[in-house]
Amino acid sequence: MVVSTPISRNGSFFERTKQWDPLKALGILNTDIGYQCITCIGYAPSQRRRCQNPIRQDNRQFITTTLNEIAYLSSDSPIVISKLQAIAGPALCVRYHQVQASTILMQWKAAIRLAKPQINNTRYQDQEEDRQGEEHGKQRQERERERHRRDERARATRRQENKRPEKERAKKERQEEKRVEMERAEKEQAEKEQAAAHSERIRQKAQQAREERERVRKAKQQMERQEWDQRWTRYQRCWAQFRASETRDRDSIPWPVKSGAFRDVKAPSAKEFLKRAVPEDASMAKLMRQECRNWHPDTVYRLISGERLSAVD
Repeated sequence: MVVSTPISRNGSFFERTKQWDPLKALGILNTDIGYQCITCIGYAPSQRRRCQNPIRQDNRQFITTTLNEIAYLSSDSPIVISKLQAIAGPALCVRYHQVQASTILMQWKAAIRLAKPQINNTRYQDQEEDRQGEEHGKQRQERERERHRRDERARATRRQENKRPEKERAKKERQEEKRVEMERAEKEQAEKEQAAAHSERIRQKAQQAREERERVRKAKQQMERQEWDQRWTRYQRCWAQFRASETRDRDSIPWPVKSGAFRDVKAPSAKEFLKRAVPEDASMAKLMRQECRNWHPDTVYRLISGERLSAVD
């Protein structure tokens, strides 16, 4: 399978793809039972097999790093041969097989030529696997996105279902608040109407009381006016009788007071009588001149001369 590795070149990053597996193609890994690691790749004639002597750890690290670099190069690249030549000596044990370095290099070249079709086929297979992997990855991503969309729709549905009772409760609360507000408004309106009706009743009662007081006052004024008119009429009649009478005494004199009696004759009583008994449509100046003539001392003396009056009179 092709493996991509990000590397940096001039501060920018790009991906390298492994072209083949030199560790497997060149048989560098010791696959014998109990090893499965890199040992000396030299041939031991006495044992008729590969040498299994260990090599130094730093050489193993160098070989592994170099093979990893070669894996990203084409098997036809001359750099591959150069790098293989560099690791041929370190891949052999120092004690017995250093002289086989050139032989090992030729074997590797032959192995590369023999494995080239397989490498190309493997590369094609890797590319096909990569394509299929990408396709599977896309399908997996699409399935994941679809699953995510389904989950999101399910969560949205659950949220909507969870919100529905909340909306119903909020709606009921708004309806209850509206009902309470309407009841409060109706109650306030009823109280205002009752207060207005009460105020109107009080106003009407006050108006009726004022009208009644005004009626009583006017009736009283009218009665007083009638009474004063009667007193004035009697006063004028008494003057006419007094002038026409042959016998005159103190009690027959028409005194200018409300009672007409001598005992009530005082300045305030006389002023009140002349102020209130005189008719409203009469000329006050004319009446006052007439009263002045009636009560002139000469007139009074003439009217009562020859009459017998007591010392008190």
